[in-house]
Amino acid sequence: MPMLSRWSICCFGLLLILMATDFSHAQNLSKTAVAKFQTRSTLTHFAAESLFEITVDAGKHDRENCIVEAYIPVKNYNKKTVNLKTDQGQVLLGQLSDHGMMVKATPDKKRLTFVIPSLSAGQTMKLTGVESSADVGPSYHWTDEQPKHSTLSKDEVPILRYMKAPLDESSPAARYRTMKIFHHVYTPDGSRLMTKGPGDGIFSKRKDGGLFSHHRGLFYGFNRISYEKDGKTMNADVWHCRKGESQSHDKTLQTAVGPVFGEHLNSILWKGQDGETFATELRQMTAFELNGSTLIEFQSTLESNVGPIKFRGDPQHAGFQFRASQDVAEITKKSTYYIRPDGAGKPGKFRNWSDKKDESEINRNHINLPWNTVVIELPVKDSDSTDQPSDSSEKLRKFSITYLDSPMNPKPARYSERDYARFGSYFEYDLKGEETLDLNYRVWIQEGVAQPETIENQSKNFTEPVGVTVH
Repeated sequence: MPMLSRWSICCFGLLLILMATDFSHAQNLSKTAVAKFQTRSTLTHFAAESLFEITVDAGKHDRENCIVEAYIPVKNYNKKTVNLKTDQGQVLLGQLSDHGMMVKATPDKKRLTFVIPSLSAGQTMKLTGVESSADVGPSYHWTDEQPKHSTLSKDEVPILRYMKAPLDESSPAARYRTMKIFHHVYTPDGSRLMTKGPGDGIFSKRKDGGLFSHHRGLFYGFNRISYEKDGKTMNADVWHCRKGESQSHDKTLQTAVGPVFGEHLNSILWKGQDGETFATELRQMTAFELNGSTLIEFQSTLESNVGPIKFRGDPQHAGFQFRASQDVAEITKKSTYYIRPDGAGKPGKFRNWSDKKDESEINRNHINLPWNTVVIELPVKDSDSTDQPSDSSEKLRKFSITYLDSPMNPKPARYSERDYARFGSYFEYDLKGEETLDLNYRVWIQEGVAQPETIENQSKNFTEPVGVTVH
């Protein structure tokens, strides 16, 4: 019995040793597996959390509501949005797209666009791109009403309308309505159109289309164009389009929409008196909502179809310009005034470039402005009024429209102003057959009277953009 007990004890001890060895081995295996899992988890977590890093440098200017664009390497990420985290935990929303007018994205890079609310001069902001959630709030979208127009809205608020109806030559009136494309602009709250088309204003009592109905919204053209064709000198005026000329929508090439901006790129045909295309334009319009205001960017590339072309005109009949609603011309023009880099003017006091011998120095020097702002009053319909507007059912609201020029555009840029709020600038240009005429402007619209310092801030955002480094 004692011998059996000792044998049992020995066996039991051996069993304990074997069990301890297996447990230690299993424990080591478990630690290895956990380590491998943690490594995979860390890598997965890192890949999901950090897509890229960028640093934004404000430069020598304070930045407010500053649009930033960069091209970043993002592979295997198909969402249109990305969250941008600062070191302080603030999150900005970025929109990703595959193209831009001036720079094309590549298969391994995407165009990133976002807005910085504020950044002081001399400061930098480091941003880490991380995956965004599916629900990102209000988003821009295009509504296409073929063949008349396409409307850009943010949620249910209309912002911009591209008027693209095909040329209709069934009657002189039909031709006049459709002779050139343009973009209508809405008030920032979307309550009404603030630009003029070929017809009347909302409150207009005229039935003839109103004052100078060839002025339409945001528009671009020249009234004195010349080129050679089959050994003959051809003249064209795509400002008035009175002798068979037209600007016609060809096709929409690209669109981009998301929570940060809405955009489209269109091909436009410039046609001469013979109805033939002498130049083809690519025009990109991009719209942003900036803290209750609207910023629209105009980018254009014009290419000749006929060899060298000369573009001429004058400040009132050429260039890129804005025209306010007929309601301004008919009802409120006495209150229109301009704010310029040298200060605010007074109603009834306007400047128009001219090089005539007896011209004033003020008008002679009305060139190469970095920006110009018109302040207008627009009548809006009282929500409690009847369908027929009257003096008691109209309310007046002030709006500021700022025209921002780029130093990259051809110079000298000669400016023009009118009390009915047709304003902008023009230049002269000789386009050689192998070249393109490239333009870039911004138009900033806000309710109320814009302050010079905020205008100057948007101008610097445009002409001296922030620095961006992709890490």
